[in-house]
Amino acid sequence: MFDKSTIVEKLKSYFSTKQEIKFAYLFGSVASDKAFSLSDIDIAVMCSKKCNVMELMAQLSYLLKFDEVEVVDLSQTHNLRLIKEIIQKGIVLKDSPTREEWELQKYHQALDFINHTKVIYGY
Repeated sequence: MFDKSTIVEKLKSYFSTKQEIKFAYLFGSVASDKAFSLSDIDIAVMCSKKCNVMELMAQLSYLLKFDEVEVVDLSQTHNLRLIKEIIQKGIVLKDSPTREEWELQKYHQALDFINHTKVIYGY
């Protein structure tokens, strides 16, 4: 049902034309080859200005001919566990010189958060 290489190719082509998007990832079950019939397509983006996530979801759904497309605006999410998963397991669809610096900063924040959680809750 999900042809990851086709999805990645279409998304890379799409994002290459979008100057307002600094970098983007495919993540989740499709990226990790664990998609099944009820899966959605998860995409994370960092925009140079505020993203219209609903419009982007509609455009990507049309492009991929698939209704269940979820878009995460990385500038608006504070879920460090999700960000860590995107950094570790995501597929970069569009790159930028700022991506590596952003990843390093967020990855360290996520590790600090996880370590503090272990200390506080004992797990």
